[in-house]
Amino acid sequence: MLTPDMRAAIEAARVCGDAPRADAAVAVVLVAVERAAPLLSPAYWRGADETALRKLWRERRPALDQEFEAYLAQAGPVKIEGPAT
Repeated sequence: MLTPDMRAAIEAARVCGDAPRADAAVAVVLVAVERAAPLLSPAYWRGADETALRKLWRERRPALDQEFEAYLAQAGPVKIEGPAT
């Protein structure tokens, strides 16, 4: 027997319309969240605050961008074609 929540989830999964599609969802999973807690990066475990971490990443970012651009020049950008049929 479908609960109202299940019916709502099934209806929400029909966002593509009534026509069947090759990439249509075949199942819906409902998860009840009973408790949630803050999720903090392990970087904070070292005692750094957000201001210090942002400064660190601002300093690192140009080198990371340069490294990634070099990788893209070699490998080429990723392009996702339409769904496989």
